[in-house]
Amino acid sequence: MQKLYEQQVVKLRIGVIGTFAVLVLLLVSGCQSLSREPLIPQTDDEDVLAIEGRIAIKSPVQSFNGSFRFKRVADQYELNLRDRTGFVRINLSGREESSTLTTSLGTTEENIDVNEWLLEEFGLSLPFLELWNCISLDCELIDKPGEKEFDQQNQLIEFKYEQWVVSITYADSTESAGSNIPTVRKFIIRGDDTEVTLTINSLDS
Repeated sequence: MQKLYEQQVVKLRIGVIGTFAVLVLLLVSGCQSLSREPLIPQTDDEDVLAIEGRIAIKSPVQSFNGSFRFKRVADQYELNLRDRTGFVRINLSGREESSTLTTSLGTTEENIDVNEWLLEEFGLSLPFLELWNCISLDCELIDKPGEKEFDQQNQLIEFKYEQWVVSITYADSTESAGSNIPTVRKFIIRGDDTEVTLTINSLDS
């Protein structure tokens, strides 16, 4: 009887270990498939924007906290959203009106309008690609007539677009030493009960 009990315990342990190993393999393989380097082709004379940092979204629709990596070449882009553990949860790529969405669960959705997706998922009614351009301080939203606020150095620190208020925080003088271009450190979008905070770690344009 004791021997039979020991055999059952061993089988149970093997089953648990095997199940755990399968789950780990599935998780790792899923993360690897979403963690590939951006494959957007580019040449030296093309318009390129690459931004990396942290992102926090607070919305009645959905919230998210993690890191992001965005790259745009001409009118093509790729965006990775990672959660706090570092796993890529969402990968968006393509063009603004014809994007491909891939999740960590392995689901893929093609030919989506990223602006509509942004509104449905997070309640954000903002032009997706133009928003990223604003982080480099070169976008149509800033150029449009409207309320703007500047600091003592004549740097733009706030502007409005429709119902959204966008606040900009710059790196201090030691962080941006040797550069004549202001370095954006934080980009905060507020509207009603929704807030998006982008903390910029690197920006190349």
